[in-house]
Amino acid sequence: MATFIYVQLGDTLCKTLVPFAQFNSERNPSSRHILITSQIDHYKDFNGEVHYVDIDVIKKYALNFILKHYERTKVSKGYWIYAIIRFFAIFDFLKSNEISFPLIHLESDVLCYIGDQEMVSISSSLYKAGLPRLNHNEGIAS
Repeated sequence: MATFIYVQLGDTLCKTLVPFAQFNSERNPSSRHILITSQIDHYKDFNGEVHYVDIDVIKKYALNFILKHYERTKVSKGYWIYAIIRFFAIFDFLKSNEISFPLIHLESDVLCYIGDQEMVSISSSLYKAGLPRLNHNEGIAS
């Protein structure tokens, strides 16, 4: 089935992540649920796989990208800067881990109401990545 990936970086504990991921797991029990985090101790109750990422390494990758593409800092008041850091964390994870597609990156406060059966139907018609946003100046979460 699908692979759901959550990324939670930094020291702040996200109180919605574990219960929301639990809900998503119950709706999609045959899917894989992965958390990439710099604070493993915060998420011992996560009901899937938990993978550590060194935030300083990820920030170096992201900073290098941002310096090459400075215009991204102006889009959505810098919203995409934080998204880019998460994308680099996912990329770092994917370099050394195999996953099944589709890969679905959810924010920690997103509930997925699509279940396993609907996921099969939808994923069979997807052929490219999607990055949601309202317009050129306003980004939105997953």
